[in-house]
Amino acid sequence: MTRGSLSLIATVIAVVTLAGCDSPDDRAPGPPTVSDPILEELLHDKGLRQVRMASGHALTYVLPETGMQILCQSLVKDRWEQLLGGRAGRRPSGGCLLKDEHGMMLLELRSSDDAFTGTTTVAGRPMTVDQNDSDGTEVTVALTDDALQPATHQYRAASSLLGVKSSGHGDPETELSIVRRVLEELVPVLAKETEPLPAIDEQGHLAYVSTPLTSSAEFIDLPTPVQAMQLCTVLIEDLQVVPTEVMVSAGGACRIDIAGGTVTVRMDAASAEPATYQDRVAGRPAMIGDRAAFVTVRLRDDVYVDLELSAPDSVGLAERLVQLLVG
Repeated sequence: MTRGSLSLIATVIAVVTLAGCDSPDDRAPGPPTVSDPILEELLHDKGLRQVRMASGHALTYVLPETGMQILCQSLVKDRWEQLLGGRAGRRPSGGCLLKDEHGMMLLELRSSDDAFTGTTTVAGRPMTVDQNDSDGTEVTVALTDDALQPATHQYRAASSLLGVKSSGHGDPETELSIVRRVLEELVPVLAKETEPLPAIDEQGHLAYVSTPLTSSAEFIDLPTPVQAMQLCTVLIEDLQVVPTEVMVSAGGACRIDIAGGTVTVRMDAASAEPATYQDRVAGRPAMIGDRAAFVTVRLRDDVYVDLELSAPDSVGLAERLVQLLVG
């Protein structure tokens, strides 16, 4: 979670304390109960963008920024407000942060190397209640059955757990009731299998199969195994990189051994502002490493995700690859 995210959540909690803790059963949607400019701002959506939606196993493999957007937009704004009992604002910040007139709720996709054991269920999925007291309610839900087994893969675990933190809505019983009400509707949407993923072995590797680029608009939101497969395909088929060996990982990396060395490329989360990138590659903000062996390129100003590439001719190859990825 970024420093900015922590600051925002702290601000939200402070506003919640001022706003009071009325029971959702005793209120109806209406104007804010506190005339406060900070609260008013938080009750509006911020930072949302058009996103390619994913669910089921595909959701557990998207990059963090995409996951935040999907969590916020899996339900339409009007439905969020009905479930929370009043006006509500959504923003991708450390997860999906929802601020309503009386409290706040933070939704996060998480991973764990340990097998998840639910103590109850919600919408047919295993769930644990991790905290439920005057300081708020926290629960964890297993979105896919992968979470019920210990991790055996040698790569970052898929984010198959949904964590929810909620506070400010009333006593612990009321708070848990609101969380359950939200999850009964949200979990079936997030857990539904809607698209297949390539087969992944226990080491987190995929057998390379030609997978043409779907579209430059959707590429940044694809599950990482599909991103890696498409990156390999673009390099081999469009940019004429001649492989001696191809390795594709579920974490999103494409590695191609060539006669003169190795090409490695992947998409990964970024934290820096585009303005801090001092170089340019194909017109996009970039950072070129020492001896130009490693290149980082921000493909879109509105998405904090970078293309990372290393190769014997990393700058020249990145120039051609970025042109294809940005359309």
